[in-house]
Amino acid sequence: MSTFKFVGKLALVSLLITSSCKNYMHYNEYNYQKSVDVMQNNIEEDNKSHKQKRVKLRPEKEVYNLNIKKL
Repeated sequence: MSTFKFVGKLALVSLLITSSCKNYMHYNEYNYQKSVDVMQNNIEEDNKSHKQKRVKLRPEKEVYNLNIKKL
């Protein structure tokens, strides 16, 4: 009878350990995906703001070739 109790307790403990490990892995996976989404969102926002803030320092000028060869 005591062996059955021992096996039952062992089975319960192993179930508790596996379920807690699965929950922990799921929690870590969720947090990892959440942090990846946040980083991607931050990168996209930075790119948008950078494009909006980009200002031309000088107006574009036509460049003329000043190296004219003498004939």
